[in-house]
Amino acid sequence: MEWWGAVEGETDEFLMRRLASEFGIRFKVIYPAKGKDNLLKKLPGYNRSAHDRPWFVLIDLDRSFACAPEALKKWLPERSEMMIFKIAVRSIESWLMADRENFAKFFRVPLKSIPESPDDLENPKKRIIQLMEKSSSSIIRNDMIPTRGSGRKVGKLYSTQIQRFLMPGDTYWQLEKAMLHSESLSKCITNIRRFIGK
Repeated sequence: MEWWGAVEGETDEFLMRRLASEFGIRFKVIYPAKGKDNLLKKLPGYNRSAHDRPWFVLIDLDRSFACAPEALKKWLPERSEMMIFKIAVRSIESWLMADRENFAKFFRVPLKSIPESPDDLENPKKRIIQLMEKSSSSIIRNDMIPTRGSGRKVGKLYSTQIQRFLMPGDTYWQLEKAMLHSESLSKCITNIRRFIGK
């Protein structure tokens, strides 16, 4: 059975495909919305489509609401039976940091500097950039940190390095380890397992 998916942007798609690979989910297409507002505008249509085909939509909570249940009531109060709509608290970057040990190894940053509960961070993406400033790898720093005066929030090769970190392998991001430090991610995986019967 083929799935349909939708995400805010490029790094979210990398994560969605990584999660899908854990459960043998095959996507017919994943739509990158190029931003949360665009994704929310299209969400009602995706939800209607999920009456007869499986959908997986992933969106960041950011600072839109105090918690994911509040956002869910506003964004998708009536969810179709075949819709998996997951809200990352507060963004997918918290899910990346949740595998603390491998995050530290891959990005060459001190393990002690990575938060025990990244879901509690106000701005996980900002924290990742702060962590990259401590990286012992000049390549990581150059790729991940925005150039001063560029007006960018992340470096030019930020997405490329995230994609590399999400590749399957023992020395990269591991789902089971990440679930130990992110309740938001753990709930997402529980939902997926319940849907596919695993």
